[in-house]
Amino acid sequence: MKRFLVSAAMLLFAMCWVMAQNEGFSKATLKVAKAVQKYKDKPEAKNEEKMQQVFQKSLTEDPSQVHYMWRCLGEAYYHTNIKDARKFDKGYECYTKALELTPESLGAERALCYYNLGLMYLKGHHVNQDFAKALELFSTCAESAPSLAATAMASIYRYGLGVEKDEDKTYEFYLIAMRDGKDVFADTYSLAYNLTHQDTPEAEEANSLYDEAMKSIVLETKIETIASNLKKAADLGHAPAQTALAEYMQNYTYSLMFGVKGTIEEAELMAQKAASQDYPHGVYMLGRIIEISTFGKFMQWDRAKKYWECYKKAAELGHPVSQYVVGYIYSGENPNILSLIKEKANKTLAYEWFEKSAQAGWPNAKKKAEVYKSHAK
Repeated sequence: MKRFLVSAAMLLFAMCWVMAQNEGFSKATLKVAKAVQKYKDKPEAKNEEKMQQVFQKSLTEDPSQVHYMWRCLGEAYYHTNIKDARKFDKGYECYTKALELTPESLGAERALCYYNLGLMYLKGHHVNQDFAKALELFSTCAESAPSLAATAMASIYRYGLGVEKDEDKTYEFYLIAMRDGKDVFADTYSLAYNLTHQDTPEAEEANSLYDEAMKSIVLETKIETIASNLKKAADLGHAPAQTALAEYMQNYTYSLMFGVKGTIEEAELMAQKAASQDYPHGVYMLGRIIEISTFGKFMQWDRAKKYWECYKKAAELGHPVSQYVVGYIYSGENPNILSLIKEKANKTLAYEWFEKSAQAGWPNAKKKAEVYKSHAK
């Protein structure tokens, strides 16, 4: 069965984020969360039975946190890691129940419920597909969960899901998500590429194929056409499609989810095509793939130099994540990398690149720029 991309990382992020903003999980709730994760990894009958037993017992052990427990159970059924094992009806029931029980004062917790219910209306999971309702729910959680809401609303306006396509609003929501720490640069650069390459029939066809593939990922429809549409667009020289294929090939979960087959070597070759067009995210992805493929290997100085050159080039092209990476490497915080690429620490350059990344909107860079501000020229 195909593993479904959504999950462990998102649930972990959501749990940590909620705990930081609210009173935190009790021991009883943590037991539920642990049972939920076991079921998500292996949604077998015995694990579901065990999860339900822990859930029912925990409800009586700590009635004050039943809203957390219901939301955690919703994660189990809606975001299980095995696509075909997802139970939309139970997920909807759990999130609705959690929302009813969650106090108004716990805005972050309520936002997670609104967000997941919004996803169900956006994709037609258990309920009739309703883009207007989805937008309403995402808007409701925007204040307490700006990154989640903004990313979802960016997709709505980018693909015209129940609304007119609006590039300005799409950018606006991507920037909100970015300021909250979410890496949305692949989307923003792809959108920019589409908007500036619509003057030829060939580019229009490639853009259409690429957008159809990305829309299928958002809505979880026509999954079987994602790989073919991306490959067709890539063959037409579409840099975002080439970059997406490269990324999916080198990632096991993505590969299974989107039906994109390929080795790490093939991923590198595909990324090289995007990088040859000076497509910033493609250059970054090429560097990332080279780094991943050589991680932990000895005597790889030539390969290390290649990914270092990619990160520097992408940074010079204005890619904020690459600017942050270059700043981090120059900072000398990881001397092993400096040794591998045969460079010396330069805290002045570190500050300059952190500052550029921060000015471009990457939130992690702002703190780093402050740390190295004393080294500014």
